[in-house]
Amino acid sequence: MKPRLALFALLLFAPFALAGTYLAPISEGPIYEGNSVRIPIGTYWADIRVYSLGIEGGYAHCTGNGSSRSCGPCPVTEDASFIVTLWNGTETRLSGIAENSTQTVEKQFKLTVTRVEENLFVDNLDAGHCAYTDARVTFQFSPYVECASDSDCDSGKGCANYYCVSSECNSNAQCAQDENCTFHQCVSIRHGTCGEVGNHTWVPYQCCDDGACSSGLHCMRNTCRLYRLCTSNGDCLFDEHCSSYTSHCEIVPSTSCGTYGMHSWTNFSCCNDSACGPGTRCISHECLGCTSDSDCPLNASCRSNSCVPFTGCGLIANHTFTPYECCSNSDCFDEFFCSNHSCDPVRCQCGQIANHICVTTECATPTPTPTPVPRTPTPAPTPAPTPQPSTCPVVFLLPLGLIAAALFSRKGGASHQ
Repeated sequence: MKPRLALFALLLFAPFALAGTYLAPISEGPIYEGNSVRIPIGTYWADIRVYSLGIEGGYAHCTGNGSSRSCGPCPVTEDASFIVTLWNGTETRLSGIAENSTQTVEKQFKLTVTRVEENLFVDNLDAGHCAYTDARVTFQFSPYVECASDSDCDSGKGCANYYCVSSECNSNAQCAQDENCTFHQCVSIRHGTCGEVGNHTWVPYQCCDDGACSSGLHCMRNTCRLYRLCTSNGDCLFDEHCSSYTSHCEIVPSTSCGTYGMHSWTNFSCCNDSACGPGTRCISHECLGCTSDSDCPLNASCRSNSCVPFTGCGLIANHTFTPYECCSNSDCFDEFFCSNHSCDPVRCQCGQIANHICVTTECATPTPTPTPVPRTPTPAPTPAPTPQPSTCPVVFLLPLGLIAAALFSRKGGASHQ
């Protein structure tokens, strides 16, 4: 898509744009009620009409009578209404914007009223009624675009006409001699009928034949000159020599690529890139690959007078290369995957990791481990009591019969004596 058509699509469907920015406010005014102003937006524009100015004057406080009657300042409330028409026909009405207030049409534009002013006066001294003339408004307009500078665009792109385009160049030095850098693109220079390309522009000549010169003058070295008599080179201009055949100052023979010295011509090695071999460019009339990074495309750097493109996995921006940790899974170990140029571990709670992904399997339900019951310690046996000596008297118990027999025998033995 061409930049112009792309910008048209961007602003036409601005509500659906994914990224962009509001330009710095553009101030306009004072604009009188009913008038409009056109604000350029690159190659496009926005017409802003001051549809109406809401001026409501109250009544001034007046004192005195007759010729000594005077009134104080008039109270007033002010706002402004606008009709904004984009070049594509989109029309938006903004109503009742007070001073120092902003209305935003999302991803299209912002409009801020900075000042509403008018000429107030009391038109009825008896009542103190206020009136006004010459109402006008000053405002700021901020259109929404994809980019305002190269920094708003991704790597390898530049901001051209408020749209991000593939950046072929940032300066004329990055284009061929017969091209110039326009909106980050190398564009062929428009040629005239008599002139040459120099320093990435067209340089017109004064003449290319005698017919372009006045009477008595000749076209020599693309300038109209007198055909002078001479006796030596000192009688001639620096790019002429005194011809021994005509005794006139003649232009020193030249080629298409070189420069004049003192009455002589010096050829250059090159005057444009087409005179150089592959991989080299004509820089200061020498066939070189480069002398600095600015001579190379944005994705290359100047090394030993050669533009060497960057390769590998990384960010390429403004002749620099910042390597990434990864650009694909193959740059990471098997247990990792590439996410936002960083190798992150693969999460795999149930399965096996293979080729940077988790291959899940049916997980077996683990057998629950029984909770151990705490054992109650066996109590130690109670020791037998140790016998203690008795403090009671010892009583011997005998059978009753033995006691009786003993008593009877004692009595009988006493009677026989």
